[in-house]
Parts: sequence; structure tokens; C-alpha cells
Amino acid sequence: MKNIKSHFSFDRKDRNGIFVLLCVIVIIQVSYFFYKQNISSNSETSIYDEELSMEWQAAIDSANTESKKPKPYIPKPYNPNFISDYKGSRLGMSVEEIDRLHEFRKKDQYVNSAIEFQNVTKISDSLLHAMTPYFKFPEWTQQKKNYNNTYTNFSKKEEEKIEIKDINTATKEDLMAIKGIGEAYSTRILKRKNEINGFLVNDQLYEVWGMDSLVIEKILERFQVLNPPIVEKQNLNTISLKQLQKNPYVNYYDGVAILKYRSKVGNITSFQELEQLTNVKPLTIKRLPLYFYLENE
Repeated sequence: MKNIKSHFSFDRKDRNGIFVLLCVIVIIQVSYFFYKQNISSNSETSIYDEELSMEWQAAIDSANTESKKPKPYIPKPYNPNFISDYKGSRLGMSVEEIDRLHEFRKKDQYVNSAIEFQNVTKISDSLLHAMTPYFKFPEWTQQKKNYNNTYTNFSKKEEEKIEIKDINTATKEDLMAIKGIGEAYSTRILKRKNEINGFLVNDQLYEVWGMDSLVIEKILERFQVLNPPIVEKQNLNTISLKQLQKNPYVNYYDGVAILKYRSKVGNITSFQELEQLTNVKPLTIKRLPLYFYLENE
């Protein structure tokens, strides 16, 4: 029994050794525990950083993709008569459609409505629908279109009620009462009437500066030459240069050219002869029969 007990009894030196060994084991275990925890933490951090990096890269890629997408072209209002190759392409027109417009414009012609634009370029209805809201035509073309609309809206009863008056007695206020005739047009009409000493024929209204045929037709619905001024016609074959120049259509150079031709041929037999005089204004030759006669006629 004493022998067995002696195996389990330790002296002080042995006990110190056992204590040191236990301390070493505890230190190793604790160190191993913290080491394992550190590895786990680093691994999780690495995974988190990787996921964060991937999300950030995805956001950058998405931003780059959005920036590379072509932004929709939203044009400002424009006159379609002046569409360039580049602008036409941005608007969705084909090369052929743009060329048709440019060929049309080379003839010094203009489109004044969306329908005219489509007729010239042959663009599709869908493209026309997309482009039309941005068309901006000059105001006078829209006034012209309004005149057309006004004409088509007139009923026969309204036309029958219109009393045509003499243009030579019309006042400025009378003319301004016509839709589309403002102060400027009415002033020019009266000025021209005074320059030629009264209108002899309706056709003389076309001589008023700046007025197109649609405006004149509108005037002729209300006013025409009913009582032309009395003109004492003179013989073109005997008239002097001084007398000839008094005519509102004949200036000094026109008169000299006409009298030179008369001296050359003896007598002028028809007004059509004078059409060969290139240095006399065509309008002058056209108006001569209103004021002159030829002795053989």
C-alpha cells in the first residue's frame, strides 16, 4: 500500500513542473482559440470586402452603361425648309428624303405646311407626326393659310350678300375692314391709286408692293374698278417726250427708248412691237394701251 501511494506522491520540484506544464497547455489552448477567431474574422471581412467591391463595380458599370446610351434628340422649334443633312439624320430622315427636300429648295421654293413637307420629302406618317410639333413656319405663311381657310368656309349665301363697291372710292377704313388687310396694306393701296391717278382696271391692284395674289383676291371680293377715271388717250405716234413722261408708267429712259424706236420705224403699228425693246420695263409696255392709242388703229 505504501508502494502504491508513493507513486502518486510528488515532491515540490515535481509539483512545480506539473504546474508549468499546465500553464503551457492553457496558454497554447488560449492562443489557438484567438488564432482561430482571428482567421474566421479575417475571412468574413475578406468576403464582405469582396461583395462590397463587386457591388461598387456593378454600380460603376451601370453608370457607364447609362452614360453611353444615346440621349433622345429633342429639337428646338425650326423651319423645316432649312434642314441640313446632319439635322435631318438626327430627326430620323433618310438620305433620300433629305435630298428630295434639298432638290426642292434649289428651285427657290418653300414648303409652308406639314402636308407640303411630306409631299416633297415622302416621309412616313409616323415620322411626320413626330416632327410636326417642332415645325415653325414664318407668320406670313400661316396668314396665307388662314386666308385659304377663310375662303373655303365662306358659304354661297354669304357670298351673295357681299356688295361689291368701287375700289376708287374706298377709304382706308373700308379696306382695313377686310380680314387680312391692315394699315400697311390699305396705305399702300391708296398710295398706288394716287400715283396712277386712279385704277383703270382691276389688274392694277397687283402693282401694290408686297401684296400677293391671295390678298388681292380677297380685296376683289369686296372692291373692284366700277367707275374708272376718265382718261383722254393720246396718240403715241405724235406725242412728245415731255408729254410722254407725264404718264405715271413712263420715266425719262422709257420715253427716250420709245421715241427712238418710233423714229426708226416711222409709225408704231401695234403695242406688241414695243415688247422687243429690252430697255423699256415690261409693265410700262403693258399699261400703254390704257393711256395711248395708235393712229392706224
